[in-house]
Amino acid sequence: MTLWQMGGLALLCAMAGTLLRESGGGRQATLLSLCGGAMLLVGWLARVSPAVAALAQLSGQGGLGSWTPLLLKALAVGYVTEIGADACRELGAEQVGAKLELCGRAELVLLALPCLTELLRTAATLVAQN
Repeated sequence: MTLWQMGGLALLCAMAGTLLRESGGGRQATLLSLCGGAMLLVGWLARVSPAVAALAQLSGQGGLGSWTPLLLKALAVGYVTEIGADACRELGAEQVGAKLELCGRAELVLLALPCLTELLRTAATLVAQN
């Protein structure tokens, strides 16, 4: 699915959802929105998977092998958090979406701790050498 097709699908879902809401079909509009979002996500995953595979192959060759899984996990946490929070807001549960975003931020901090530890260890080694 190309970006133009994804944009067209998004606009189509948005317009159809607006028409359904105005005609009193709130539940159908929400279901349409969730299904459209799922279709966009599947299309995006199909587009991105070759890039992720290429990134994994390049990281193995370039000495970034230990950092690539961490970066991909952080990217996945960010996307899952954002998609989940947006779905919660779409369903009218703004507070649940806000709490999910808070959990996602905390998870990113936890993922960054090994990186920060390694950075501080390297800095201490460099300071000790001088």
